[in-house]
Amino acid sequence: MNVVMVTAEAFPFAKTGGLGDVVPSLAEALARRGHDVTVILPYWPASVRNRTPGIIRNDLSTSFPHDPANFSLREHQDHASLRYLLIDQPGYFNRAGLYSEPGGEAYADNARRFAFLGRAALEVMRSRSRPIDILHLHDWHTGLIPLQAESLPQSVPALRRTGIVFTIHNAAYQGRFGRQDWSVTGLPEGEFTFEGIEYWGDWSALKAGIISADMITTVSPTYAAELLTPEHGMGMEGVLAQRASRLVGIVNGIDSDDWNPATDPSLETNYDVESFLEGKAKNKRRCQEEFGLPTLPDVPLVGIVGRLAHQKGIDMLSELAKHLLNREIQLAILGQGEPAIQDLVTQCARCYPDRVAARIGFDEPLARRIFAGSDWFFMPSRFEPCGLSQLYAMRYGSIPIAHSVGGLADTIADASPSAIENQTATGFLFHDLTEQGVLGAFTRATEAYRHPRTWNGLITTAMRTDWSWDRSVTPYERVYGQASLFAQARSSVM
Repeated sequence: MNVVMVTAEAFPFAKTGGLGDVVPSLAEALARRGHDVTVILPYWPASVRNRTPGIIRNDLSTSFPHDPANFSLREHQDHASLRYLLIDQPGYFNRAGLYSEPGGEAYADNARRFAFLGRAALEVMRSRSRPIDILHLHDWHTGLIPLQAESLPQSVPALRRTGIVFTIHNAAYQGRFGRQDWSVTGLPEGEFTFEGIEYWGDWSALKAGIISADMITTVSPTYAAELLTPEHGMGMEGVLAQRASRLVGIVNGIDSDDWNPATDPSLETNYDVESFLEGKAKNKRRCQEEFGLPTLPDVPLVGIVGRLAHQKGIDMLSELAKHLLNREIQLAILGQGEPAIQDLVTQCARCYPDRVAARIGFDEPLARRIFAGSDWFFMPSRFEPCGLSQLYAMRYGSIPIAHSVGGLADTIADASPSAIENQTATGFLFHDLTEQGVLGAFTRATEAYRHPRTWNGLITTAMRTDWSWDRSVTPYERVYGQASLFAQARSSVM
């Protein structure tokens, strides 16, 4: 298949979170299967380091509402079946951040910026002579594209029989804008309706993607089911319910070659499933030293890596700290995000300097050393569409303690007595995001940690579990096939 993906970010050209990891990993997995894959994304000068793609065209333009915009096209190609095309328009994309100011406030012109991304991507596709089998759009930043394609005065020949797949990576981010920003979409007034992309008096690019795609995917089966509920649907549950037959949950994978403790250059010492006892002990000591914690080999070291946001549940530390730290454990925290939660984490480290250490910011090599050095990995997320950190943690032999939601429920096998006995357990899940629920999981983890045979069995099973993209790419191929059938039916009545 000829597959074109459009995304706001893809590592190594831009990354703020899981989206930046997932898109290139999926693209590479599809290319390895023999598909021809092109990824279109903005060129973010502030994010690109030592890999600046060369300009291949500088004469492209799109008729953009109120502001016709020219842009250049950059290309990077690692091998024949996978290429990256980057839209270079400094007025929209030469910013310090991708979506927001360094202080966290979203750019006021985000509606215009990402409407432009869609129109520019369509112009790139218009220039392609080969038909596109699948157009795979990622998150709200690309949600307008199917409707924009329909509204163009001239069709995009390459898209005439194209199956459109839209992936929701996190429904909390909806691309919601006010009526005053409607004109920047370039869409006809008739789309601003309840049946269209109007959303509680505003409009939503996420809703646009949901209602216009042939197939909708999200990043785990449990999250797909959760999205149909008021608790987790973020207001989109009704829209998604109308399209539930087209909604599929597919667990994200990880690049198991990149995330490999046997070869990772970031680690103090490398190890594999046969040598983790010595390897993790050395990495634990290094991690304790880096964070200024006492180098106690027998005290469980708990890692926390990620966004310090309400979604992630890290604010629970204010309630849990005394109870948790009455136990013999240490916490190593790395992340950044909401100022209030950053302050909470910093204050916790000040109050318990021998038990808690925090680094505000993001440092990927340090994150990898936390995965390698920690005994447990804590994820109290209020919701978690998929999560990648628990997959990295298990790959490195750090046993997750996590809230049983979304992708966490789909990827972590709870250490029940039978699962421990059958050697299928990989972590500790709690169903209630309460002090009692969390402490209960920590109690179970402590009991297992005190029995080397049980604990080493958990690590062995976790490290051997395959979460590579090889297991996830086949379900995507099935979804692509379904989208193609819907596209054929759609084109036959046009």
